[in-house]
Amino acid sequence: MQDLFKRHYEATVKRGQIRKDTKTIDFIMKMAEEDNEVLREMITYSVGMPPSEELVSEVIDKAMVCFNFLQHIGVDIELALCRNTMKQESRKD
Repeated sequence: MQDLFKRHYEATVKRGQIRKDTKTIDFIMKMAEEDNEVLREMITYSVGMPPSEELVSEVIDKAMVCFNFLQHIGVDIELALCRNTMKQESRKD
């Protein structure tokens, strides 16, 4: 899975969307853009129906912006996901 995150990050760098000097605010702005695209697709979604390819794509785009940010600041995403999963599994609420 870590390889997939790295490949996506590198593809985004190759497209010029991320550079060494990309700042947190740049990721925030991209997340806001993706939020709007996800919301647009979610409005037309009905529970119980198969999700559209556009909905799935936009949700993944949003998630990947978050993962790209973590990659950019040097986080081991797979380890962070494991830790977060264990935290969720141990919660009592």
